[in-house]
Amino acid sequence: MRHLLSLLIALACSLSACHENVPKTIYHQSRVLPPQGWTREDALSFEVTIQDSTQQAYDIAVEWRLEDNYVFSDINLLFEADIDSTGKQDTLTVHTHVLDQHNVWKGKKGSSGLHQQRMFLKTIHFPQTGTYTLRIRQQMTHDKPLKGIHDVGIIVSYPDDRHPDAGKQTVK
Repeated sequence: MRHLLSLLIALACSLSACHENVPKTIYHQSRVLPPQGWTREDALSFEVTIQDSTQQAYDIAVEWRLEDNYVFSDINLLFEADIDSTGKQDTLTVHTHVLDQHNVWKGKKGSSGLHQQRMFLKTIHFPQTGTYTLRIRQQMTHDKPLKGIHDVGIIVSYPDDRHPDAGKQTVK
């Protein structure tokens, strides 16, 4: 019995050590897009509440799931964040290829047939605690809705050392 208890304690310690470097997600939401497509004017809005000290850095990532009828080899997204109550905004244009050089989907294909991809945006410091509005707009089509994107989401988490090439920015 004592051996079993020691084994359980060792297992619990090793499991907690494994999760030590996993980033803590404080916000993760997705918006499903209409079947008729996503127009350039339609912003997907996310309300993120920041409760920690203003010294805390956060990683922000955008994720999306593509359907088989997505016709482009890349994706352009405009990321906007309301920084303070004066209406000041921080913007970032995100461009990435969704197919590799052999026209194979990047990311992973889920059981639903959707191709899931995620892109790290940046590490930021919010100027104060409170609720911030983050928005994403598609920058691919001007005259017609963009089809083939099932949903788009935002992930806000504490920094993760697995993103060594991430740009760091302080939002003022």
